[in-house]
Amino acid sequence: MRKIVSIILAGVLVVSLFSGCEKVAPDVIENNGGFAVSDGKMVYYIDHSDLPYAGSIRRVSVDNLAVESELVFDGVAENLNLSKDGKIYFLSYDGIYLIDLKKEGVSPSWNKTKFVELDNIDWIPMVLSDDWLYFCKKSKVKDCFFEINRIDVNTLEIETLVDGSDCIVGLQGFSLVGNSLYYVAYDAEKRHGLMKMDILDGTRSLVIETGKSENDIGLNEFHVTTEYIFCKSENGEVIKRFDLNGENEEVIYTAKDNAVKVVFVDTDFIYFQEYRDESFYYRIKADGTGDREQIVEDRIDGSWYKTAFVAGKIFVHYHFSFDGNEDGRKNVSYCFDRDGKNSFKLN
Repeated sequence: MRKIVSIILAGVLVVSLFSGCEKVAPDVIENNGGFAVSDGKMVYYIDHSDLPYAGSIRRVSVDNLAVESELVFDGVAENLNLSKDGKIYFLSYDGIYLIDLKKEGVSPSWNKTKFVELDNIDWIPMVLSDDWLYFCKKSKVKDCFFEINRIDVNTLEIETLVDGSDCIVGLQGFSLVGNSLYYVAYDAEKRHGLMKMDILDGTRSLVIETGKSENDIGLNEFHVTTEYIFCKSENGEVIKRFDLNGENEEVIYTAKDNAVKVVFVDTDFIYFQEYRDESFYYRIKADGTGDREQIVEDRIDGSWYKTAFVAGKIFVHYHFSFDGNEDGRKNVSYCFDRDGKNSFKLN
């Protein structure tokens, strides 16, 4: 069911998609909806030095990521989206904002323009695809459920794709792959699982049924690529892979150390956290062959709160469980190669 709505009431949620490209053309946008995005020339990222959920926007050249970054927006921002016409969309305290990068030139602190006003904002993702900005807001129908919406960035027309009566959303939010929208919900027969919706004709189907409730941790952390759906089992000990219709289930990995948390998936690898008393980060081939490979051998105390794969590198925002680290900051972002080598802190 679709309907046009006139106002946006609350928070925003969508997922980040990860690309496996080592080099991108200037007009290709990588990782819209994430804390770090790239247009092939520059990487724009959120500086989480003081706030775990938001921060200022900085940018650095793809050709020299280790140099001191440039301040783009000195304020509170989250969930970055780049358009091919040179605009950057992001969340702030009271709405969605944009900065016209071409218009503002190279000023060290550019001015923002309010694009859409939102109440009760939450620091959860949204994603720009073509001329549509996909987001969700809290359901008017049921507590803890969400509507999934999109807004045309040119006309400001808003469409409700999912009305909020059945949509759970969960930790991973929802994934947009081509014309297919994936999200956790109940179907018309009250079966729970991962739904797939065609955004062109509105048809929906339950592609992975769990028989569980909205608290099912496996599907709440699903990841969708252009070829597969990845999620973990309810007990967190197994990583599974399905085709895009939820069929041909395969077990890709079984935990060696108690439980796993899938961080992100690109075209070649699954990156995951595995932990018992201490947590470490690994990757395995996306087809399940070979053994796990540890990422970042010199472990930093803290967890990968957010990740992005852009410009052929992995960008990680670490969230620390204690008050500060070696440079006195509570949070810090790092960049390293896909195999975890050549790690350095973003400046």
